[in-house]
Amino acid sequence: MCTRLAFVALVAALSLAATKEDQIDREWAAQTLREALRQRTPILDGKGALVVSSAAVAEAIHVAVAGAVFGKATLREQRPFHAIRSGDYWVVHGSLPPGFAGGTAVTVIRARDGAVIWLFHEA
Repeated sequence: MCTRLAFVALVAALSLAATKEDQIDREWAAQTLREALRQRTPILDGKGALVVSSAAVAEAIHVAVAGAVFGKATLREQRPFHAIRSGDYWVVHGSLPPGFAGGTAVTVIRARDGAVIWLFHEA
């Protein structure tokens, strides 16, 4: 019986520690978000570098975002992806096999900060 009580006490103590760490993480995230929203530029290096500087980075963002929304299996069927630079934006879309009817996921990404401006699935 003593062993069970000790085990329950240990689990309770670990749960409280995890809860405290979670609270600290949430507070840090909230503070970081407040600071980020006050920023005038998305990158602090001041050199004007683009966050999304290549097609490969744009495609990786597309895979992460579109995969979360439409499903990773659906997105795998749309490879290879095509990232086209259009002014200050990247437009990324997938491919369909020859003779296949339908559309693919499309993501519009702002190059300077990586913001996803639009995400949709063509019909």
